Amino acid sequence: MPLSSAHSDDDYFFDDRNTARQTRGNYSFQDHCLVIRCIDNLVSGGLHRVVAEWSSDYLAVSADGVVELVSIKHRRPDQPFWTPSELWSPVADLYSYWVAMGRTCDCAFVSNLAVPAKTMETLAGTWSRKSGLPAAETDAFVRNVLLVNAQVMPHQPHIRAVAVDRMRRALIDLDRDPQYAEQCYRAIHRRVVAVSTEEPESPERKGRRLAGLMRSLRSAVGPQIADHTLTIADLRRLVLTTHDDCVDHGVARDVPMRSASSSRAAGEWRPGARVRVSGALFLIQGEVTTRTSFDGSHRRWEACASRLTPECGPVWLRRVDALDEHETGRAELRREAHLMRDLRAVPGAPRVADLIETGGSAVLVVARPAGRSIFETLGPADGGYPPLLLDAALRGLRSLGVVLTALHDRGLSHRELSPSTLLVTADRGDIVPRDLGMAATAAAPGEGPDGYRAPEQDRPLRHPIGSWTDVFQLAAIVYHLSTGYLPGHRPLPPSTLRPGLSSRFDDVLLPALREEANQRPDAGRFFGDLSGLVGQS
Repeated sequence: MPLSSAHSDDDYFFDDRNTARQTRGNYSFQDHCLVIRCIDNLVSGGLHRVVAEWSSDYLAVSADGVVELVSIKHRRPDQPFWTPSELWSPVADLYSYWVAMGRTCDCAFVSNLAVPAKTMETLAGTWSRKSGLPAAETDAFVRNVLLVNAQVMPHQPHIRAVAVDRMRRALIDLDRDPQYAEQCYRAIHRRVVAVSTEEPESPERKGRRLAGLMRSLRSAVGPQIADHTLTIADLRRLVLTTHDDCVDHGVARDVPMRSASSSRAAGEWRPGARVRVSGALFLIQGEVTTRTSFDGSHRRWEACASRLTPECGPVWLRRVDALDEHETGRAELRREAHLMRDLRAVPGAPRVADLIETGGSAVLVVARPAGRSIFETLGPADGGYPPLLLDAALRGLRSLGVVLTALHDRGLSHRELSPSTLLVTADRGDIVPRDLGMAATAAAPGEGPDGYRAPEQDRPLRHPIGSWTDVFQLAAIVYHLSTGYLPGHRPLPPSTLRPGLSSRFDDVLLPALREEANQRPDAGRFFGDLSGLVGQS
């Protein structure tokens, strides 16, 4: 039903409740940012409550009554880091809302891409020149009021998984079973969506609405404000109730899960933890990634580790936990292990060390050569690699071409190529795959690494996946290493992004990055063309 205002000039209560559901799909990133902040404060945080305005903004009220206006902006992974020319406009919006709210709150800007220090140094000046505001005013706001990217958020495809992982940690701290994190996350997410309101039809109206919201918040007038308020205490009770309901009545119906015993037996993987799988003991090293399969049948975990017993050595672990009665995930691990054995004569191909199946889980242990990922070995690609470093990377990729050719000859493709999944060997500098990627798995919409995902991976049911997918991903990697930029939807010629780079890079990379897969070069030809780029930078 429509909301009535406690004050005639409070445009905050102008719109009907929850009339924006038809457009809210575009703002799921903002919702998840708010979900993560609430989860992070369930146990011991200083946040007292949040008030949701539109999906891109909310007010956070600390335990001591300090109010913070938070603005959230999402950037695609193929977009560059924030520059002063791009950042000044959303910051100017924050400023206008801050003025409308009587200059009585703090302001924070949150994004999934970091804001470089150089951008912050020149932001106030750029903003002043473009808006006409006095430089002293913009400088004072940036220095004294604005907090930028206190916490860089994950990219859109990963933020839901991050929120679920944060919920697992929160449940452990609350002395509850982390296997019910998915259900508890869903409960908070539904509550966040429910309290958001319709998008204002103009920035001016939004400012007036926020001003009305602030007055209602400070004076506690009008019961309507409660419709848009989430208190951490209420959310904590919601999580505990949801958890206990799952324990008492089984797993929630909308989340297909196997028996609780199988998930509990597998246990959580955390950096630095020692985990035992059957008779083997492993030390988890670095980041642990987890994701649920597209069909909801299983959850996959991945991590670097050192095997401690029965023999020692660096390994890569890939674990699958069954979430229903199907064997999809474990069958994929078996196929991957079989494929690795089939490729054991191929130089640079990953080697299976073991496949351990126990209860509802299976763990594939892959022998890891001495070496680290491309960025860990050669450094970040900011500005593009200098000629000697770029040539070293191009020479190393010849080894990768041998492995990919062997996969392609079997009618398969890796489909998960990125600087994070490719290792530079310590002895020869060869670049080899950490594992076989998705070669043993069925294609699923949205698969593939951010920034290097081929267009057909967003819609594999209509556009086939194949060797051309690896061609695109490898071209995207070389484009990034040579220019410092991800290619994006319509990539610019590399030679225009990096002066001095040979136009030969344009001739080799741009055809391989075409939207239509049938317009890309043959994989064998492309690998040869890449080798020909050595010495051309």
